[in-house]
Amino acid sequence: MRRRVEQPAPAEPSVSEPSRYVDLFKALEQVGRERDWLVEGAIEGTPIVVFSGPEKRGKSWVNIDLTVSIASATAWLGCFRVPKPGTVVVVDGEYGAREWARRANRICAARGLDSADVFPSIRYFDGQWGFLLDPMNGDYCRLLHDVRENPPSLIVIDPLRNFLDGDENSAKDVLLAMRMLVGLRTAAECPVLAVHHLNKGGGVSGSRALKTRADVLVDGTDQEVPVYSARGRSIRSGDAIANRFSVRIEHEDDHDDTIAKTRLALEWFKGREHAEAKDSAEKVLVALKAAGAEGLSINGIHEATNLKVQTVKRLVANHLKEDRVRRKDKIIRGKLRDVYVHEPDWPEQGEDA
Repeated sequence: MRRRVEQPAPAEPSVSEPSRYVDLFKALEQVGRERDWLVEGAIEGTPIVVFSGPEKRGKSWVNIDLTVSIASATAWLGCFRVPKPGTVVVVDGEYGAREWARRANRICAARGLDSADVFPSIRYFDGQWGFLLDPMNGDYCRLLHDVRENPPSLIVIDPLRNFLDGDENSAKDVLLAMRMLVGLRTAAECPVLAVHHLNKGGGVSGSRALKTRADVLVDGTDQEVPVYSARGRSIRSGDAIANRFSVRIEHEDDHDDTIAKTRLALEWFKGREHAEAKDSAEKVLVALKAAGAEGLSINGIHEATNLKVQTVKRLVANHLKEDRVRRKDKIIRGKLRDVYVHEPDWPEQGEDA
């Protein structure tokens, strides 16, 4: 017979501890006030932003442009005003200081800015020497202390996967990394933006925990000129960034970095092109609905809709992001293939739910 072990009585709450109850009437007073924009129409408050896109299609350029905009009080992508300019901390795990500075200098030159005036507001943290999003990592602890003592306006982590202490497909490992981003956000009281990549299916790579824990997702389609869309807790339908857009990147005097300029300009994705894309996207869903649980491969969707294979790949990638379609394995002609199934009610929860 097991002996009953007496459990200690719970500790009495300390009178000095702050109450966790919140007065809702006081909270309601905040509603309707002027919104706290870092980047007007795009980044409000202190969100964790995951910015994803295809490899080598300009997403780092887009985020270096954002860094320069906040450091210099100039418009991001020539469109989004920066009402609260300030310092930006960049944790770079891909390019190294020389290449990052070269790109930022070209963006400054295109705006008529002197990098000597802009760079003092950019604190570049070289993350290639062991930085990890882990509470026991020395570089993470040093960064955490730095942003607490000297709070920036924005922290950029580029790219996220290089700083994961584990597997991006593991919910546990991704959740740890996201908690570390929240730690940076809390210490600095500023937004944290993590640059990420797409998987082979064109969706945000890695565990779904990445999507469920981010406050704002900005992701681009897997095509030569990505089309970006944003959604999240702080994004409203009337916000500029809620509209789909692409980014035009133009290099001038590319042969000589001493005089080279790089301009980035936002182009809204709308009009006839938008209507055609919406119609094609619906065709894909209709074909998948007709196929039922068996699903269709990319070629199967192509044959059912008469859309180009490349167009089908792009539209399926968009549907995957929006959780309207899911991918599964199926043996076709003796080989394991990816097929896609219409799944309008596929759950939003991450693996940890």
